[in-house]
Amino acid sequence: MSRELDARLQWLHFEGGGTLARSLPAGVLIRSVRQLQRIVYLLARFEQGADIRSAAGRDLEDRYGITCMVPELGGFALPVQIGDVAERVDHDEFELSSVCERFQAVTRAVGSGHRESLDKAIPDSEYRLAIIAAYKAMQPPTRHGVVCSIENQQREKLLDGTDIKQALKRLSTPSDEDVGLTSNYVTGELIRIDFAKQNCWLKYNGQNIRAAYNIEVQSKLLEHSPGLVQVHGVVHYDKRRNIRHITDVDEVHGVESSLEIKRLHFDNMPYRATPPLRFNVRFDPQAQLYDLAGDFNISAFAESRAELEADLHEELDVLWHEYAEEDPARLSKDARRLQAELKRRLVPVS
Repeated sequence: MSRELDARLQWLHFEGGGTLARSLPAGVLIRSVRQLQRIVYLLARFEQGADIRSAAGRDLEDRYGITCMVPELGGFALPVQIGDVAERVDHDEFELSSVCERFQAVTRAVGSGHRESLDKAIPDSEYRLAIIAAYKAMQPPTRHGVVCSIENQQREKLLDGTDIKQALKRLSTPSDEDVGLTSNYVTGELIRIDFAKQNCWLKYNGQNIRAAYNIEVQSKLLEHSPGLVQVHGVVHYDKRRNIRHITDVDEVHGVESSLEIKRLHFDNMPYRATPPLRFNVRFDPQAQLYDLAGDFNISAFAESRAELEADLHEELDVLWHEYAEEDPARLSKDARRLQAELKRRLVPVS
């Protein structure tokens, strides 16, 4: 079947200053493809009526594996196909078609931030929260100056990476049905891992909390075990809002004490920090919040390390546009000092 007519074909379109050289950091590509694969597996399991806590079997991986094809120009456009492109596996064509149709419906709903459409496509709240989290994780970190859009086989945008943040923010607010469930971060001491059942346990507020994890994060658990970690997944609460357990853990992060930035982008143009910008990071286990302080007198706080980094890049973007690019005659004496320091430390990459 040709690319144009194959409903299994989707496109990951990477756009922004980070793709001007028609190249893409490997980490960005791996991150987005991995999350796309996770979305497809979740949709396939939902289509089959499987419990979200069950591990994806080899049969599911064979039938619904993502196949990457040769990229095309125009930013960095990567065609991907749902299902075995070489037809080495017998497919249930009706089920495969349903998964592909649901993928497009869900992607449109997520891209537009339309909760009713998403609820209709994925009525199960646990699956819905896990899928929203995967679309959020698909977006590259701000520092790379790249966004990831999703297009269908006709190259029509189903999800626009340039304005997905607000859509995801609307969808991440729990609905009435989602009370007792949230897609969230939890930080605690990693005390045990059960590899056979893909479960781990965190000591959190004096309680041992069980967390069912995806196999992709197992190496991260091993890397930080034992120790303080932050996990992201579907968090289940009791009526008193105490955490009961966590499912579909898709992110694991160590709780580091510092953050360094060597490169960043302003208006899609790359800049190099000389020397690298440095920030001290602390985690408050009682408040479950990170905070940072460092160069340019920047301070910020957030519930997760990823959100902290995103907020930091937004703050740097504001400083650059409001001070570095401003007419010095319109700035105060202190502001001109900040302008000079910004231009000295942040150098355009030719």
